[in-house]
Amino acid sequence: MQETISESLIEDLPAGKLVDYQRLQNCTEMRLMHINWIFDINFEPTLRLIRERNYLDILSAMLPAHDRIQAFVHKARRRLWNHIPP
Repeated sequence: MQETISESLIEDLPAGKLVDYQRLQNCTEMRLMHINWIFDINFEPTLRLIRERNYLDILSAMLPAHDRIQAFVHKARRRLWNHIPP
């Protein structure tokens, strides 16, 4: 059974809006929040470890293949690769 994702969460995360953790209803929504943390991390060694350990790929593999979710993951991936040199 696939967990549902709140429409407001799908809209708020890519827009950079703050999301109240109490609104999260399931593991899928929490995974989206974990991906969202990439935009809050500015410490280069931490971003490098996230990239080297493929955490974004691991989390995104557990998400539904929804167009807006995939676009959000792609945005996070661009941040990882553009924010720090390879």
